[in-house]
Amino acid sequence: MNKLKQILAQEDTVIFIGSGISSWSGLPSWSGLIEKLAAFLDEAGFTADLVRAEAARGDLLQAASYGFDKLTKHQIGEFIRSACRLGVAEPHEIHKKIVSFGARCYVTTNYDNLLEEALRQWKPDSFFRSPITNRHLTETAEIVHARAIDFVFKPHGDAADSESIILTREQYRELLPQGERHSALDSLKMLLASRPVVYLGFGLRDPDFIYLRDILSNTYKGGIRDHYAIMADVTDSECDYWRRIYGIHLNSYRTKKLPDGTIDHSALLVFLNSLLDSTPAVRPVNLAETGDEQECTPNIILSLARYAAGLEHTSKADPEFPIRVRLERTNHKAGGAYIQLDKFDSYPIEKFLDEGPAQALLIGLPGAGKTYSLRQAASRFAGRLSAICLSDSFKNKDIVVPIYIDLKLYRGNLIELVSQSLPNSLPLEEITRRFQLKIFLDSFNEIPREYWESGAYEADFTTFAATAKRASIIIGSRTDDGLSKLDFPSYCLDQIDEDVVADELQRLGIEIGGGRFEHEVRLILQRPFYFRFITSGAISLPKEAHPRDFYQSFFSNLHKSFLIRFGKEIQLEEILSIMAYDAINRGEEAYPLPDLLRIMRVQIEAAGIIGIESKDIANWLVSSSVLIPYIGGRIAFVHQSITEYLAAKELARRYKETPQILKEKLKLTRWDQALFFTLSLLPDRYAEAFFQDVIKTDIVLALVAVKYIEVDRDNYVSKLLARIPDYIKDLDPFENRVEWTLSYSLPLSETHESQLRELMALGNTIGGAAAMRLSEIKGSEVKDELLLAMLEARDDYNYCCNGISGAIKPFAELEDIKKVADLSDLISDEVTSDSDESAAQGFISGAAIFLGDLEISDIKLGLLPSNDSDPLTEIRARILCNILWDNRSTAALELAGDLLLRGVNEAATSIHFIGGLSKPDESLSWESFSDAHIHRLISMLDHKEEDSWWFRALQCICKNRPDLAKTTNSLASKLSGLANVLLRYCAEPSEINLVLDELEKIAVMDYAQRNKQPLYLLNQIDIKWVGREDLFIKILRGRDSKLALSILKNTSDDRDFQQGQLDFGPIEWWLDWIIDEDDYWFNYFMSRLLALCLSKEEFISLIAEFNKAESKYRAVITNIILYRNNEITTDDFSMDAISFLLTDLGRMEISDSWRGHLLGQTATEQFVYERLFPLLPEAKAPLLTNLKNVIRQAGSRHGRRYEF
Repeated sequence: MNKLKQILAQEDTVIFIGSGISSWSGLPSWSGLIEKLAAFLDEAGFTADLVRAEAARGDLLQAASYGFDKLTKHQIGEFIRSACRLGVAEPHEIHKKIVSFGARCYVTTNYDNLLEEALRQWKPDSFFRSPITNRHLTETAEIVHARAIDFVFKPHGDAADSESIILTREQYRELLPQGERHSALDSLKMLLASRPVVYLGFGLRDPDFIYLRDILSNTYKGGIRDHYAIMADVTDSECDYWRRIYGIHLNSYRTKKLPDGTIDHSALLVFLNSLLDSTPAVRPVNLAETGDEQECTPNIILSLARYAAGLEHTSKADPEFPIRVRLERTNHKAGGAYIQLDKFDSYPIEKFLDEGPAQALLIGLPGAGKTYSLRQAASRFAGRLSAICLSDSFKNKDIVVPIYIDLKLYRGNLIELVSQSLPNSLPLEEITRRFQLKIFLDSFNEIPREYWESGAYEADFTTFAATAKRASIIIGSRTDDGLSKLDFPSYCLDQIDEDVVADELQRLGIEIGGGRFEHEVRLILQRPFYFRFITSGAISLPKEAHPRDFYQSFFSNLHKSFLIRFGKEIQLEEILSIMAYDAINRGEEAYPLPDLLRIMRVQIEAAGIIGIESKDIANWLVSSSVLIPYIGGRIAFVHQSITEYLAAKELARRYKETPQILKEKLKLTRWDQALFFTLSLLPDRYAEAFFQDVIKTDIVLALVAVKYIEVDRDNYVSKLLARIPDYIKDLDPFENRVEWTLSYSLPLSETHESQLRELMALGNTIGGAAAMRLSEIKGSEVKDELLLAMLEARDDYNYCCNGISGAIKPFAELEDIKKVADLSDLISDEVTSDSDESAAQGFISGAAIFLGDLEISDIKLGLLPSNDSDPLTEIRARILCNILWDNRSTAALELAGDLLLRGVNEAATSIHFIGGLSKPDESLSWESFSDAHIHRLISMLDHKEEDSWWFRALQCICKNRPDLAKTTNSLASKLSGLANVLLRYCAEPSEINLVLDELEKIAVMDYAQRNKQPLYLLNQIDIKWVGREDLFIKILRGRDSKLALSILKNTSDDRDFQQGQLDFGPIEWWLDWIIDEDDYWFNYFMSRLLALCLSKEEFISLIAEFNKAESKYRAVITNIILYRNNEITTDDFSMDAISFLLTDLGRMEISDSWRGHLLGQTATEQFVYERLFPLLPEAKAPLLTNLKNVIRQAGSRHGRRYEF
């Protein structure tokens, strides 16, 4: 009884009301309603025999079907209003009791308005919106979100709207999947899964309750559930059964049979009175009160279970196509190669989101499956959370609370948006403190314009990231534009493998191929969103398809469906195009519903169409999965690409009337995708003028758009290729949009061969892109030419590895191994064991990529001397090691071991890459390793190369060969100090405390003693510093840069340090140290540590120091601000500080250009227009180049394309 009182006192509880409650006001029961229907038929002159016969057999749905079949819509409305005594029946005392509980959410299968009248009479100060029915599909989002209250949901309809009534078997089918009103049933399921529910006015055998039982049976997994029902005369056995099977706690009251044969239910009033008496006040659960180490209370567990059940309510595609993620790699730094490794690279998307990095950006093209993947990941985590909540052993440390957020709804406060997704019983601040969180932030690229262009989101996102620092945060977006300040690693969601697409199309007998857009169409089909439409038969494409054909087929089918549903013609695509155009113009994908209805109403009236209401069309579009409702009275298209296509149709129409309109669209990057569609929709004479305007504004945009030109396209491409050399001169070296477009998008032919060769002569990534396209055009006939070009450009890593090697790799054959061997011998004197790793690195790595898919046994035979005693040249050894890096096989592992015993130190790196980064399904055998390998690796102990991987290789061997771990432990006993400890740790990773104890000793050693220790190995130890902050600071305060760098590298990705958690003391001490050290990586890691860990107050004081005209720390502080996930803008800088930054733009090179310049990271729109643009007319290089790059950088944050 107390538990039921508590549930009824919670404002988020749903009171579900059945027909038994309305009977107190004299309204009929289910069977009584059917009898009234029969009587109505009699009065109207129809035969009601079938209705009564079916009712007698107990099939009330079929009885209603027979009755409604004889009536007109008007008569059905008249009957329902009469049966419900609409406007006559008055709410009973029982209604007063029901609305007097603390619960503020109501669902009823009754058609009458007694509940609404009761709320008006007895809760006059509480605002309840008009009831939501199955005819309000655009508004269902308002009632299913976690904090929705003060609503009445009538899934079976309202007597005041006869079109909404669900009574017959045919009408019930409309609520089922594929039915027009299935969204209403989905909303009901969501409420039942995610809320406490109390059922009133039902009997166990009521058709409505049997219907609810079937819904509950699909969602109940056992354990506890806070669903209660108050029913008459149920037995203990029935109570036990319903609790165990359906999770519903039945509470019985006893009825009396009166002399006249009627049943007296007055005991129900007494029961409700007892629940109202001294009802306990309930407030949201405060998790802090339970203590960190105590088990959660049943209330908290129930709240988590309900929340998980709601989030788990996500449909799964069948089939699901396998997709992987790949790390977005940056170009190599000038002056040397930089190896970027990542164990999550090439993970399947499901595993990546479940087990991948704690923080990441998930980037993908439209339709790549970002939203689907993120929703499914949240659903999987919710399923695990639900299972833990239902298990016998509930432990806080096992809990991961998933949160999915659609950033279309962002309104300037991410903490508030996330909080709104959680029930009041689970406050964000408390679950952040208590549990692990997995937060999925979807559709970053659809954030409303006002926050994007002003940059206001930046400060808010960084504040959120700091608040939820222990949470795992994954952000989904089309690109990483606007997200650079978060410093998250970026992963691209790959496409469905082209072989999978080809096989599935062949199986289905679908032929697509040929035509100018074959490449683009196949790429589109490799994205799940589009491919599912094709495989399901919802869309059909011609053999020689154009990208626009997908959308034209989609809307052609939609038009046919509309005609079938409404029986009238309407220019639906034109209506939706106006909405889409307005949405992109506003910069808000989630469009106000009243505006959509207004547009529809105006267009319907203009077309002279009668009998169709705009809300009916909107509801139908929701049921057809074209529109998706959101909270706040907003609605959006099911996919952003549909919005862009429709907006393009409207833009094309307007452009033909007013060509000047294009100029304003080109300024805003959010229009880019729509512009490509627009070009394809325009007649030739308009398309040419349109394209000329694009060229004048942005050559990269023009490079992408040129494929949509129908006339004289090759000539336009030639003109664009001729402009590339001059254009890239002014670009930041890390800007790669031109290379990407040249590689994958530009339509080229034989006529462009000479221009491609000219671009190849430029080398670097642009030359590499040109080489790829030349190979695409000429095929294997240029293989030997490009192989020789790779030798000649052997020091140009980007040209060789990001271009030539990939271009010729598909043509690699067995005899090419000898060609590579012979070419490498020509420059063997340039690469010796003493050579820097950058020596001929382009050729070495490129050759490895070129041969990478050939058999290891053939490569071994071709590159190793036939006699084991013959020396192996250094360049061949390096090529072999590079080949092995990406080969996860036992054969590769054995070859790496052989190379190690031959004296090739780099083979240790290969062993680590093969073993340490292998996937579970890549089963490797380590049987070929022996004591000799252990001795060989440990002999490298004194090789103090900072990038040595021998220690990691030794860890891999010890992990997979326990017997060799014992050998390692034995050899460790012959050493002392840090060497002894590290080898023992290598043999047994649980011995981390030995390492920490040794670090305590090292922290107090003098420099000479420390210098004898293998400090360089510390960056290969996985140390968690949480709880050991004092030791961390103590080590750094020794001011030994080599020791500090090893420790800092080890913690560069550690999220355990919170802002303000480290006791730095006077910040000047640290700034002086950075100034005194002339080591790039030390300065980088130390600046980054300060940036991430200074408290807010310390950071503010740092800005104050930066603003001082006489400050000697300005250059250092610039980097610290740049590395911080900060909310700083140019408004926070003094005039003198801004002058310093502008002066910095006049220097030849801007430090840390891969992160951009501080002005690019902080400039507001006003600053760009008022301070940067006025400098352009008189600026000379390098100021001019740097100014343009800073303005471009700021533009990517503002979502603008600034014109120079």
